[in-house]
Amino acid sequence: MVHTVALLAPNGNVGSAALRHLLPTHKAAKLNLVVLHRPGSPPKDLDLGLGVEVREIDLEGPIENIQEAVRGVNAAISALPISAIHLQINLVRALSKTPGFITFIPARFSIPLTDDDYPHLSFMEPFLETERIAKELGVGITHVWTGSFIMSFKFGWLGTNLQENKIVANANQLKNWTPIITMEHLGAALGNLLARDPADIVGKSFSAVTFRPSGKDFVNTFTQLHDGQPTAVVDQTPEDLQLLLQDIKGSGAFMGVYMRHWDRGDLEFPGSIPASDGISLSHEFQNL
Repeated sequence: MVHTVALLAPNGNVGSAALRHLLPTHKAAKLNLVVLHRPGSPPKDLDLGLGVEVREIDLEGPIENIQEAVRGVNAAISALPISAIHLQINLVRALSKTPGFITFIPARFSIPLTDDDYPHLSFMEPFLETERIAKELGVGITHVWTGSFIMSFKFGWLGTNLQENKIVANANQLKNWTPIITMEHLGAALGNLLARDPADIVGKSFSAVTFRPSGKDFVNTFTQLHDGQPTAVVDQTPEDLQLLLQDIKGSGAFMGVYMRHWDRGDLEFPGSIPASDGISLSHEFQNL
């Protein structure tokens, strides 16, 4: 029996990538796709001729209306932005009352964080609250863990600066790998998972990591892209890391958490969904 998948928030980076990969599966009648959009944000690039059902969902409205918007859904994925993550809680409440609903993929596409990360990441509370309520109400959760998004390196993520041919890394980080993902890989991975029987993915964790470069790999890639000019390596001291972790109002703490795991080399990614062949880190950086 073909199952019904709901995609919430189809217009952002994650939502549009997921939509691209869910549409062929819908067209092949391997799933029924329902696109959920918030008021005033209808899907931008959706061929209505494909027979995809589009429903408006007001996550700040009455729970009965939210329930109606998710009627008949067996699996759902949220691609809400961080600023709207708290609205997932109302979605979970509605899904808990939806007959036949099996699993929910929350908008939590990051490395698998550990307990000592959360004290630095107050913005994670709505993410955690979503999952606490899901557990209380018996709503199944499927996690999809990723690495750093390749586009974030355009803005100096992990202390890198391709334009200046510079990276920040200590001795451990030069040896250890850190995870990176492309948006296309995430979209393909989500499409892969949601094409499966929801009962086969509920309560499980999966991962999509496109590249696993060490600090030395960054150096080699940057040097290559600068026609052999040596890449500057700035040592990250323990004091530097602590300053990042203390930046709880900006993005510093989140980057600090990633850099600390890179230093430790302790990340594990279960249920890996591989990327397509023929892509390279050098090519992706060149296209930033």
